[in-house]
Amino acid sequence: MKKIISIILALSMISILGICVFAADNSVTVEYEVAADYTVVIPESITMTNGSATQTISVTAGSLIYADETLEITISDSANYADGFRMVNSKKSDVYLGYTIKAGDTNVALGDTVLTASAEEVFAGKEATIVITAGTPTAAGTYSDILTFSIGTRK
Repeated sequence: MKKIISIILALSMISILGICVFAADNSVTVEYEVAADYTVVIPESITMTNGSATQTISVTAGSLIYADETLEITISDSANYADGFRMVNSKKSDVYLGYTIKAGDTNVALGDTVLTASAEEVFAGKEATIVITAGTPTAAGTYSDILTFSIGTRK
């Protein structure tokens, strides 16, 4: 009986040696979709002191845009614009005070860009400094204007 079991075991071991094992390469695609998400900080109001004001417009660090895009912030509207930026006197609506806006060292007109940032600059938190300088007033009072900024991306 021991011989029969020994022979069966020996045959079993020999038959295992004849089995071929095939290995195949498999590939797997790994994806991670990240949506664009950015925050722009524009001051709610700007108060001039001695005829000028300096303010910062910024993109919050950690913001994301697509790698092939550029973020742009432009001045798209001014409530009192007429051949230049101007503020209206709160006491008399036909009394204006002109003013200029500079982004860095460049004078800005209506429709001009005040900040441009690549995807890397957006993630790092790019800032732009604007300087607003009032002209010479012809009457006392509080002068104001409403600026509207457009924010978007382009390829």
